[in-house]
Amino acid sequence: MTRNVNVLYSKARVRKGELNHANLEQALRASLNTKIGGVVISTDASLRRSDAAPDYGILVINHADPLPKGIFIEIVRFAPGSQIPLIQTGAGGSEYSLQNANTPRGTELIRGFLYAIVIEDHFLYVNREMAVHRCEDLIEWMLANRTTIATPDLSLSFTAEVNVEALASVQKMVLRPREAADPGRDWRSQSREIVPMETRADTERLTGSSVFGILKAAHFTDERIATLEAQGGGHRA
Repeated sequence: MTRNVNVLYSKARVRKGELNHANLEQALRASLNTKIGGVVISTDASLRRSDAAPDYGILVINHADPLPKGIFIEIVRFAPGSQIPLIQTGAGGSEYSLQNANTPRGTELIRGFLYAIVIEDHFLYVNREMAVHRCEDLIEWMLANRTTIATPDLSLSFTAEVNVEALASVQKMVLRPREAADPGRDWRSQSREIVPMETRADTERLTGSSVFGILKAAHFTDERIATLEAQGGGHRA
């Protein structure tokens, strides 16, 4: 059975600072292996949680799975002010529960999510109500502040860089310009929320051994997405 899905592509570029590793994938691997208080970050989602943007939501790298080639990550945007329980995973670590949490005034728990595979500096992702510049901010925080793998002044940019001739299985591609707020990232000092027009290659109707097949092999299951979509619909990023 063919499944239609939009898989977005960006390439990570360092605008400022240093990753101190060959590429983004290697830097993320190193950060996930870092210990804080004797606990390896990859085993505890609470160590991968950022509350730096309270009006936007609680951002968490809720799941990270290093693969033989690449890293699969799940980033979740929880409702601001939510009391989210940690649950034990089969691998002995912990992640935040995607349901049955205390949310302020009965608001829905999931405000947005992003699933991605990071291969070297390539970033293939599927998202819903998750602004990509927030993903950049979260990964910068993880590498530069939480684990100090990168230099403190690290600034990343996810931009499209596509070899169209190498994408024979892609039937349609749409390139869109990056938001006007870039490159100065003025949204950090503004009180109002900016909804970005993300730079992306929007690939549609992938079939057979497609990127979606790779995502699914990395635990990107229909059931998990259905749960998130059911809880996260109707909100604007």
